[in-house]
Amino acid sequence: MNNFIGLRALARREIRRFMNMAGDTLVTPLISALLYLFIFGYSIGKLVPSFAGTSYLEFIIPGVIMMSVIQSSYANTSFSIFISKWAGNIADLLTAPLSYMEIVIAITIGGVVRGLIVSIGVYLVSAIFTGFMMYSFIHTLIFLVLITIVFSLLGIVVAIMAEDFEHLAIFQAFVLTPLVFLGGVFHPLSILPPLFQQITMFNPLFYMVSGFRYGLIGMSETSVLGSFFVLLAFVVVLFATVVTMFKRGYKLRS
Repeated sequence: MNNFIGLRALARREIRRFMNMAGDTLVTPLISALLYLFIFGYSIGKLVPSFAGTSYLEFIIPGVIMMSVIQSSYANTSFSIFISKWAGNIADLLTAPLSYMEIVIAITIGGVVRGLIVSIGVYLVSAIFTGFMMYSFIHTLIFLVLITIVFSLLGIVVAIMAEDFEHLAIFQAFVLTPLVFLGGVFHPLSILPPLFQQITMFNPLFYMVSGFRYGLIGMSETSVLGSFFVLLAFVVVLFATVVTMFKRGYKLRS
């Protein structure tokens, strides 16, 4: 890390880019989250029994926050990289006086900051229905930061591999969204048939949602420490993958 000024400048550019479109990048997720909480949590939630003393509305709030964070972090980095490829100025980024590791860190910071801002906004929106909930600030922050890093890095991977805009949308619609909905956002693991419980255990998003839910309301359906290590493993693997793709110029150099 020998060019902190350059890293900071690139990270600032990434943050400024989505802040200039705050209506789309920050306000839209809040409206979507408000609808989810009102329809599923407040309206339908009145008909759903509580889980371990936790109301259905309180149960889904961590999942709704995670859903917004995942989509925002992924969208930020994937859009940034793909636009650079499409516009043909990715070469400027590759020839900048920054190491590939510094480039990846700076772009990831943009996704992390956007994810954190969205999470705060959705949390404040959720307080309209339940008041402020926070079981463990440290656990909440750790899982939140790790999750934003994971999906910021994943967005870079998908953008590098994508040939057109449709590929970004296809991945989000047919991979990311199903994993999110099947990861325990709207239902506890215990209500699923045994076979689907076993299948869910292979869904990494289940561990992310469960760990974050513990930090927010003190409820987890799996080991919190285990969830932490799953997240940490994804961070390491994805970071190494992205740096390697940049070093080799995979689908980046024409």
